[in-house]
Amino acid sequence: MGIGITEITMAQLAGVVGRYSNVIYMNDPSDTDLLKTIVGSPRTIIINLGQLLNISDGEVQGDAIAIDELTATQIAAGAVAGLELASVGSLFDGAAAAVTVLERDFSDGDAQTLLAANASTAGARVILVQAHVTEAFVLTSFDWDVGSTANPNGLFDDLFAGLATIGLRESETSIYILPANEALVLTEIEQTDGAAGAGKVTFRILDLGAVDAARIADDAVTNAKVLDGTLADAKLASSLVKDVGALANGVLRVTGVTVDGQTVTIGSDIFEIDPITVDSTDDTEGGNWNNVTDPLTVTMTSALYPQIGVGGAVPLVVGELIYIGTEYLRVTGIVSDDVTFERGAGGSSAATHADAQDIFVSAGTPAPTDIPVGVQGTFSAAVVTPILAATINEDAGVAGQANAVDAVSLSAGAVMLITADAVGAVVLATTETHGNGAWDTTAMRRGAVAAVRSVYRTAVVPDSEEVTANEIMIPLPFDPVAVVVQIKVTSTGVNKLWVGDTIITAASSPVPAYVTLNNDGATNFDGSDTITVIAFE
Repeated sequence: MGIGITEITMAQLAGVVGRYSNVIYMNDPSDTDLLKTIVGSPRTIIINLGQLLNISDGEVQGDAIAIDELTATQIAAGAVAGLELASVGSLFDGAAAAVTVLERDFSDGDAQTLLAANASTAGARVILVQAHVTEAFVLTSFDWDVGSTANPNGLFDDLFAGLATIGLRESETSIYILPANEALVLTEIEQTDGAAGAGKVTFRILDLGAVDAARIADDAVTNAKVLDGTLADAKLASSLVKDVGALANGVLRVTGVTVDGQTVTIGSDIFEIDPITVDSTDDTEGGNWNNVTDPLTVTMTSALYPQIGVGGAVPLVVGELIYIGTEYLRVTGIVSDDVTFERGAGGSSAATHADAQDIFVSAGTPAPTDIPVGVQGTFSAAVVTPILAATINEDAGVAGQANAVDAVSLSAGAVMLITADAVGAVVLATTETHGNGAWDTTAMRRGAVAAVRSVYRTAVVPDSEEVTANEIMIPLPFDPVAVVVQIKVTSTGVNKLWVGDTIITAASSPVPAYVTLNNDGATNFDGSDTITVIAFE
């Protein structure tokens, strides 16, 4: 198959050559083929200068573009004289001043720096890296990784697998964001056979400069960027807003006193009212309690504390409360004879306790799965509800609770509001055995996940037909969950106390959603007004 001497232009030739990453020149006027490829090297093309240099009037004087079977072995043996060009050479060559060129082989050591770290204040850099094979590989078990100091295989992971496949005089090219204050490093992971220098690569590194994190392309604005708050307001399309979601909540209403053993349950956490009013007959001693250290660890042998000490008649257990002076202390750990306490449990304040102070314990030990809520002799809502809320708020695991909610006592203990720690559709069950209290609902409510929503705004001036009909219909680009209407006198900008009907009609193909405004109130819109409608998806 031949191509006549005027059948291929220079533009066409450029288009063909541009499909290959490596170009080799040969000079053989006796060979009538202009272009050749190499079996086993699909990315390489050979141009015969003997034909190319006979160009006249912008056309190539060649009679054929052949796909001949010239092998890599013939080139390596010197059968063809030529000049190799690196892939994407024009990009690297055009920025020669900024290009770092390094040749590496397998005798150079285990770890090498290809590009030095910059200052931490200089910011991340965008770099273009080409790994170009300049000596054939003979090793069969090795691994080259290229990346940053903290992420050594971030750019090329097991570079050998790619380079050994593409072969001599071919390349791998990639782009990488190199973090600030980190070098570009080459790491040799393994070499179990072959000799030093058995495989050689030239690295060309083009530093494209610092990354400007404030620049976000129009097509790179994603819902995730909106939701995580990393997108600057100026980059956000006007039709989108970030809905941050909502915290689920629950309300416990207390109308009277509580009694020992009553419970309040949130999810899997059961909080039990527990009077800490029984004198254990053991007292503080040894100066161990005369501080506000939190947590506090005290050696409590049965010799020192015959009743509540380790091995005593009624030893303390993890989760149990004691009461000294005005402070509740919760047992959080027992190791050998050492007992560790959380200070200021249940909203009390850590205080110093001199020796010989009474240590009070529970009047009736709560169920092992329950979390004690320590109280004294007063069981009114004004006293108990704040202690309950403080116990709920204690750190996760200290009192045994999951700590998925926060609580606050309101209205002198008549109301306790709980809110989820994070936005989302949290539906923890809420129950109680409180004789004078009840939850508003059997589960937490009104939580919502974060989302990206559309907002639509339009402003209209009623025409005479709409004023006569006392009705305006405004199409919407989506089904709204809410519509806000504002009516002002156009000439003065004064708000009009319009109290007509706002009726939302969902889309029904092919008809879009729309909102209808009716003049059914005492004050009507008319042609002198401007009506602004804001719809939320």
